[in-house]
Amino acid sequence: MMIGANSLRSQTSCLEPQAGLDRFYSYLQSFSQGAEAGQIGHYPGLTSRAFHDPDCFSAVRALENGYDEVRSELLALGCQAFHSEMERVGRTGSWEVLHLFERGRKNDENCGLCPSTVRLIESHSTVRTVAGLAYVSKMAPGTHVAAHCGPTNLRLRCHLGIQVPQGDCAIRVEREISGWHEGKCIVFDDSLEHESWNHTAETRIVLIVDLWHPDLTPEEIALLQGLHNYSSAQAESLTRYWIANTRARNARRVNYD
Repeated sequence: MMIGANSLRSQTSCLEPQAGLDRFYSYLQSFSQGAEAGQIGHYPGLTSRAFHDPDCFSAVRALENGYDEVRSELLALGCQAFHSEMERVGRTGSWEVLHLFERGRKNDENCGLCPSTVRLIESHSTVRTVAGLAYVSKMAPGTHVAAHCGPTNLRLRCHLGIQVPQGDCAIRVEREISGWHEGKCIVFDDSLEHESWNHTAETRIVLIVDLWHPDLTPEEIALLQGLHNYSSAQAESLTRYWIANTRARNARRVNYD
């Protein structure tokens, strides 16, 4: 889904458009220089720091301003709507999620459970392509998610605190540690090493929304969205093709058995 240039320009750098295009073409060239197929990978020239100033993002302001309604919707979600986080990340305890936008796909059923939250996500510069996610994360008491790195620096990860217990409940990014506060957002670079934990007796709930890195120009974001949408369409088309051929081969074998 494309987003308006005016919305993007409000939180992007003053990099000249041609410089942004040069950076994008350099990113494309990396795929012919040994980058693994299917990897979103490292985008050149973006500022790298553990935590970013939340006030620089219009989506953050919207989420915090709409916190009361967002919190009401998310706390009303039934436990049956969540499932275990399936990322290959080590952990102890229980880490459950409810996906709203999942790497280019909108979960209509889940989004229907929290329409006000979804409207806020869709009306700002959030990453809803294969590079990003938007979901509710529940971390049970006694849970520790081991150190890991996200797949790309194109995005920054925003956490809005929904239910935050008192005590030892925090996230570490590189050498910096931050807690969560209900109604407030933290924004960090999840391509850097990070881990999180909840060593309290209560459940921690946050809304997670991915944001485009603020150094990206509107032109770069438009090109990245097009690239991601193209790759998703090709992946779906190939999957249908392979499934159809597998069914045809299996049917042929049955006829000969």
